[in-house]
Parts: sequence; C-alpha cells; structure tokens
Amino acid sequence: MAKQVIYLGAAAGDNTGTKLRTGGDMINDNFTELYDFVAHGLFGYLTAQANTTVVDNALYYPIEGTFGNTPTSGFSFVATPAIKYDVDDTHYFEIHCHASLSCNNAGRTVFCGIKKNGVLVQSSVMSQYLKYAAEPSVIGGVCVVELALDDEIQLVVSSSNDGDVITFYNLTASIKPFLMV
Repeated sequence: MAKQVIYLGAAAGDNTGTKLRTGGDMINDNFTELYDFVAHGLFGYLTAQANTTVVDNALYYPIEGTFGNTPTSGFSFVATPAIKYDVDDTHYFEIHCHASLSCNNAGRTVFCGIKKNGVLVQSSVMSQYLKYAAEPSVIGGVCVVELALDDEIQLVVSSSNDGDVITFYNLTASIKPFLMV
C-alpha cells in the first residue's frame, strides 16, 4: 500500500479537506502497515567465509562455502547462499552487502551482486579493482529489491577473467524492510 495522505483543504472550515472519518481510516491504514513490518520481523542475514572459483567471467556464480544464516520470521534458509521470502505479501527490502575479499591473480576487477529467482539484479552489482594478488580489499553497497512470496535471493560473484579464485574473509548481507514514503 502507498502512504495515504490526509488533505487539509485550502483553508480551515472550507469543507475541501478529507472528511474526519476517512482521515481516521487513512491514519489507521498507515499505522497498520508499519506495525505489520515490525510484527513480521522481516529481517534476514547471511554471513560467510568462502572461496569461489569463477569459471566463466560472463556469468555470476553463487558464493560457495559455509554460511551462517539467521533469518528471523519472514525468511527461510534455502541453499548456500540463498534465502527465501516466506510472507504472502509483496514488500520492498534494502539489502546491504559488505565483504572483505581477495583474488589469486593481480589486476582483476571483482563483481559481487544479488540474484533474485536466478536473475541478476543490476542495481545490486558492486565492483572492486584488485591491484595485487592475495591482498584483501573491501567491497560494499546497498540496493532495493521487491520481494513476493517464495522469491529467492542469492549472493553471487564474478571476475574480469576466467579461472580466478575469489576468497571471502568476511561476507555479510542484511535484509530489512524499505519503507517507501
């Protein structure tokens, strides 16, 4: 639901504003939507330390390794490293990603991002140029994704060259409701 705005009218008492009962209903609807976000606890997290080999630099590969995942209500763990949205309602979410990583080769650009239902979310792609081999670097970014029931999101990585091994020392992704106002 979009935010509902109560029209106050051009001047006090001119009878052009939103009627009192209608305005009260709008207020209740606005607060109900906010409280529903809190009640569902629509937050999820993924963390990892992993190595991923980029076989074909034209593709984005799921980040491999052992993931710790603590989704609260609204999300469930699917596969490494994916989570599924479990609420029968559509909402927008901010996804914050942060990683410390390195590459086995020098002079590479590493790309991290998110796939939603197997399709890359272009606005999620972050890149970092790694000048030296095996030297840790930091990458991070934020994107907004619309999720509906059973949508899956997955963390993915690519590189500017085939055969690169990307090592993640620390990877964190947090998902929280994005309130459009």
